[in-house]
Order: sequence, then C-alpha cells, then structure tokens
Amino acid sequence: MLLDKFFSKENIDKIINRLRENGLHRYAEQMTKASTTEGLKKFVDFEVSPPYMDLTSAKITDPVELEQIRQLS
Repeated sequence: MLLDKFFSKENIDKIINRLRENGLHRYAEQMTKASTTEGLKKFVDFEVSPPYMDLTSAKITDPVELEQIRQLS
C-alpha cells in the first residue's frame, strides 16, 4: 500500500517539481523518463524490515511473548 502511494503519479510529480525548484533538473528529467516503478527504483527503493505490528490492538496477554515481539522491532 505504501509503495503504491509513493510511486503514484501525483507523488512522483511532486518530487519532480521539488527537484526542479532546487535546481536538480537532470534528476528531474531522469525521473520523468522513468515511466515504470522499476525505472523509478533506480532512484529510490524500500526494504520492509520488520513488519510493524500495533501491539495495542493485538490480543496477546503473555508478557514473555509480548517482550519477544517488542525485541523484533
């Protein structure tokens, strides 16, 4: 979901405009020419590490298990 939002046309256009505003025209042009998500990954890529878990909504009550989960993040 976050990747789809980041790589949305609206967001990419904002990034391109900010690059131009800051004099980074070459990078703005390269991003403009990158028409696919794979092309855009030459500029930025994300690694999911570890997945976020909202412990307040989890129904885990065992303190040992909760501590193990906390140590993962």
